[in-house]
This record gives sequence, C-alpha cells and structure tokens, in this order.
Amino acid sequence: MRFDPSPSRHAKARPNCKLSSPHLQPPRPVCKLPRSGCRLWADLVAERAGLQADLQRARLHAAFLDSLTNTYDQHIKILVDEVAVLPDNAALEQQFATAVAALQQAGCSGPELAERLVYHACHPTLVDTIAREGLRLPSCDLCDSGIKKSRHDAGWFGIHTKGVYVSKHADYTFYYCNERKVRPDDTGAVIMLKAVTGRAKYFGRRAPGAIEPTAGYHCHEGSEHLEHYIFDPAQMVPVAVVHWRAIDSPRAGIVHAGQQ
Repeated sequence: MRFDPSPSRHAKARPNCKLSSPHLQPPRPVCKLPRSGCRLWADLVAERAGLQADLQRARLHAAFLDSLTNTYDQHIKILVDEVAVLPDNAALEQQFATAVAALQQAGCSGPELAERLVYHACHPTLVDTIAREGLRLPSCDLCDSGIKKSRHDAGWFGIHTKGVYVSKHADYTFYYCNERKVRPDDTGAVIMLKAVTGRAKYFGRRAPGAIEPTAGYHCHEGSEHLEHYIFDPAQMVPVAVVHWRAIDSPRAGIVHAGQQ
C-alpha cells in the first residue's frame, strides 16, 4: 500500500491540541499602548507627583504660619518668600529610625515618641549644610577651655556643645539669623525639622544655664515651653527651608474700640 500524503487520509489536528514543548508554543500577543497613550500616562504620573509636592509644600507653609507668635515685635509681620521642601535623605531617615527605636527601648511612649515640627535658625552660611547633612553638635573653643565671658551665650538650659536648641515657634528662633531682634526689611531662612523629643526634663521658670544633659532624659524643655534642648541630633530630620522676610505692619496691635 502506497502512502498518500493528502490530509484527507489522516486525522485532522484537533482545535484544542497543544504542542508538547512549552518552547514551541506560539508567542502570546502583547498589548502595547500607542506612543500617544504612553505619553499621556507619563504626563498623568508626573502631574500626580507634582500635585503631591504642591500639597506637601502647602501643608508645611501652613504649619510655618501657624507657628508664628510675634515674638519680638507685634508691629512686625512675617511673610514667606519660599518654602523649599527638601528631598528625602535615606541616611538621615535611617539615623532617625534608629534613634526612635532606642527611645522605645528606653521606655518612651505617647507624646515622647510623637513626631512634631520644630525650627532651628543659624547663620546664613550654615543653612545649606544643615539642610543637607542634618544638625550636629557644635564645638566651642570658649566652652572647651572653660573661659567665662559675660557676652558668650553658652546655653540657657543646657550647654550648647552637648545638645541642639530648637523651638516649636519659627519666629522665636529668628534672633539667631543675625544675632539680634528682627527688624522691618530683614530677611532670613529657618530650617524646619521633624523631631521626637523623648523624655523631657522641665526646669520650671528657673533657667539653670549651661548645664550638662540630665541623665535619664533625652532633652531639656525651656521655662515657657517654647524651646527644647535635644541631646541627640539624630532625633531630628530637616524637611524644609523656609525663606522669610519681615515688614512693618501698622495694623498689628489694634484693640477693640473703646478699650484703648
């Protein structure tokens, strides 16, 4: 009998028949967006990221304005020129997480571990370094030598080489931008940080001066609850730099008619 190659003489391939080897399977169709669709998706992602950045900037802007107290002069108004939100810093965030874990192991809880916004002002030449590298314990030749000078500010409730002073009120720190009270037409920059205080030692209305950090605590708290002296700078991470300016505000200090 001769072999007939015609398909009619043999079983036809079944519709659901699969090839035995997975490598021989026909490629599956790949759904691809047209170029216009890809551009649209990328634009949507970029727009969403931009909106989130704008929302974060608006929140920090509002927090800054809410912190102002007219500390030095009721007839001076503080305006915001720019809120420069800082990029995430993985190294500082890791140090912060390690510091928080250490506070938890030390028995801190509740408000002692609650994140809060605080402010630190310094000489303009140091702002970029602190924003990039975080706060560090300063060195002081006068404090290290033990020399006493009447005009030397070694600290009101903690020696300034063993901790960092921050305040919950931005304008309370503005004095340290120019080493004097704020005046109309002054400009400056203040660093906004997220912080956890840990266990705070409060001294009441008595300012103990440039003392050593108190054992068993993680910070000292000022007499008016306006400042914290935090022993470990790792408990703080810079989140923004706020550029401000001061103007003369004749509307400040207005009282109700008949009460002057």
